[in-house]
Amino acid sequence: MDLCGKLKRPLLFIALNLPSAIVGAVARLRIPKLVLLFVLKSFCRIYRVNMDEAEKDLEGYATFNAFFTRNLKAGAREIEGDIVAPVDGLLKSFGKVSEGRFAEVKGKEFSLKGLFEGDEKWRLFQDGFYFNFYLAPGDYHHVHSPLSGKIGGYIYIPGTLFPVNDFWIGLIDGIYFMNERVITLIESKYGSVAVVKVGAFNVGSISVKYAPLKTNLLAKRRVTSVTLNPPYEIGVGERLATFNLGSTVVLLFEDSTIPSSRARFLSSGMKVRYGLRIA
Repeated sequence: MDLCGKLKRPLLFIALNLPSAIVGAVARLRIPKLVLLFVLKSFCRIYRVNMDEAEKDLEGYATFNAFFTRNLKAGAREIEGDIVAPVDGLLKSFGKVSEGRFAEVKGKEFSLKGLFEGDEKWRLFQDGFYFNFYLAPGDYHHVHSPLSGKIGGYIYIPGTLFPVNDFWIGLIDGIYFMNERVITLIESKYGSVAVVKVGAFNVGSISVKYAPLKTNLLAKRRVTSVTLNPPYEIGVGERLATFNLGSTVVLLFEDSTIPSSRARFLSSGMKVRYGLRIA
């Protein structure tokens, strides 16, 4: 089903992005403490949030967004190697990119050209390797650098905010191409790496550590490609970005041989934690 063929993009944008922007604003409101605690306890129960590894108890958060973007206790994650998983989440799929296309659930494939909205940097990864991670609502929602290197720039692609679970991916063709995304480009000793953060319904915004980027701006509809001069140096496991409510991360490697040896220890559908060695 091609929903974009039935509904015009402006209508989709209003129907999906406006509620998400409102949710983001509400999540930052200071509400009565007892009400907030009730909401947080209910959320933790429904989504099975592990608060044992959180930096604070529930009483320590002033807003829902502060809780949702919570930090972990020192030492809660071990950085296991030079190339690691960037997030806590479900490893939905992984494998080699073939002629600029990579596989996805329900037999679908996505093109890198569409993912990059035509930006020519997609060609760096056309014969590379990819990992696709899904962050559920109960997961820790910071994104970390998968390796050490220099962030040379980023691409911000405004878009709609469809949910990105399996049901919606199966329902709508090219859902990743319609949703808002931020692509961080890292140069490393292993070649070029892209960390693609895909927005989803109820994602109030995506923030990054290395630039004053604001996303899900209802008036901004233009693709922006930014070069950082000088590049931003980052170490493996350092914080890279934050989802203000959750979504998906696609990790792309230029060199397909880098992750292949470690990938045989991984499996689609397994739960991973950031810091796990993946290559």
